[in-house]
Amino acid sequence: MKYTSLRVREDRKLELERAAIDISYATGKTVKWTDVANYLFTECLKDAVKDLKAQRND
Repeated sequence: MKYTSLRVREDRKLELERAAIDISYATGKTVKWTDVANYLFTECLKDAVKDLKAQRND
């Protein structure tokens, strides 16, 4: 699998890191901020596309 990088503002990265720490603490398993970001891509992308298309038509 090929990877690429994504520029994320520092404040957004901190939000993802805090979420990863919270999940790690709750589950007892190590979760990285990139795991949270990839989960969001996988689970939320279709809804994001739909929402952004709807905003464009307003």
